[in-house]
Amino acid sequence: MNNETINNFLNQVDSASPTPGGGCVAALVAQLGLCLGRMYGHLSVKRKAFLAQDEAVQQNFMQSFEKLSNMREVLEGLAAADMEAYQSVIDAYRQKDAQLIQQAIHKAIDVPFKTMQTAVEAMSLLVQMMPYGNQKAVSDCAIAVILCDACAASSYLNVFINIQTLENQEEAEKALKAIDELKAAAAEMKEQSFAECIRLIKQ
Repeated sequence: MNNETINNFLNQVDSASPTPGGGCVAALVAQLGLCLGRMYGHLSVKRKAFLAQDEAVQQNFMQSFEKLSNMREVLEGLAAADMEAYQSVIDAYRQKDAQLIQQAIHKAIDVPFKTMQTAVEAMSLLVQMMPYGNQKAVSDCAIAVILCDACAASSYLNVFINIQTLENQEEAEKALKAIDELKAAAAEMKEQSFAECIRLIKQ
């Protein structure tokens, strides 16, 4: 994926090939969110209003800003891993090996779960950054949260559909509980950031 142009990637999605599919697209959407969040950071850190804030506020903002960059790399790897996980499931079913199928299903759950975790963590960082950056670009920060939430919701569905084929019901219930908690956290942060964005624009 690293060297793909946007149009090439879109054409691959708009095809009869099952990959890149929803998981890969979700990770890419979150990457766009992180880039937008970092743009908000770039537009903030040299402004007088930002530099006039408490040193602790500036440090926390910069730490979040740097973490977003690291998460972008993580999501890039997860986008590629999603396609590999799908292929592993296909290969396992072709071999008609029950053990291999379950191993592949675990991988197909693990990748979107990590994608969801990363997206929700990114949302938390963006929410923390929002009040302290360039308020003329605050809507971009809110949109970044929305994009990460879209990734989280998409990843939820990818985990959920694969949970259905897990033979171990205890593992299935544990995974479902984990994604339900992440989904609830994401929904709360999305609502919070939207309201905060409106408030900051109006003030």
